[in-house]
Amino acid sequence: MGSLVGTAAGKLPEWFGPWAGDRARFDLDAHGDPMNTTGTFRVFHGVGTTDEARAEFEGDITCLTVAGPAAIATGVITHGYADLPPLPDPDVTGKKVSFTVLDHGGRDRMYWAWEFVGAPINDCQGLAPMFRPSHGGFRVGTDD
Repeated sequence: MGSLVGTAAGKLPEWFGPWAGDRARFDLDAHGDPMNTTGTFRVFHGVGTTDEARAEFEGDITCLTVAGPAAIATGVITHGYADLPPLPDPDVTGKKVSFTVLDHGGRDRMYWAWEFVGAPINDCQGLAPMFRPSHGGFRVGTDD
């Protein structure tokens, strides 16, 4: 059994192209293993430093795998929207998401993938954690 819990936020770096400088916040609370996972997630993507949202959605974590200080959690959006051109429809309900976290003390790293922008998402599939949040952090744990 494992866990991935925490909140992290920061500005998107320049390699995010048109969204560089936007704020992103992630709230993750997942427990279990790949065969039996419970949990939730919330995501906020704000325009620059304003409170205006480009995307805001939440959902259920459906798969969690933990290895040492790394965790991958995948889930399904239960409610929310993403106004990210050129997306044709802002309703992202029912789409899959993936979060990869490296719990590295005060220097955590993470990354994510969204099915609604064309990323193929399989259960417990992750990506290299390339984003370094500037605020908050995550705790990755195991029972072994």
